[in-house]
Amino acid sequence: MHAFDILGDPVRRRILELLADGEQTSGAVTEVIRAEFGLSQPGVSQHLRVLRESGFASVRAVGARRFYAVEPAPLSEVDAWLDRFRRLWEQRLDALETELARGRRAARNSAGGQTSRRAESGTGADRANSAARGTEHERRTG
Repeated sequence: MHAFDILGDPVRRRILELLADGEQTSGAVTEVIRAEFGLSQPGVSQHLRVLRESGFASVRAVGARRFYAVEPAPLSEVDAWLDRFRRLWEQRLDALETELARGRRAARNSAGGQTSRRAESGTGADRANSAARGTEHERRTG
């Protein structure tokens, strides 16, 4: 079965999400899937078997309990396939980042202009302090 056939089923995707949080017993997985999807225990077991046989999950027995875990290899294959398409959305994200930066710059420039106007319309003391700073700067750099 192809990876996307496995991942195309919402129950199997949900099981993988549960297993992504760490190893789970089949009973714990069954409890969640029963509550969310209304499946019987044999139905959940069938999905676990498909995940195990396709390599998406592994199982280890401890007494009568079965512990399931995600196997990363098939997911790496999916990621490699998606990588061909990732550049398409990365280009769009880069363009969005550029536009956001442009907007922030415009907002800063607009706010900076307002600050300058406020300083110009300040009190005589503000203008005197500003002139003194300018004179001090000229002496140090001049």
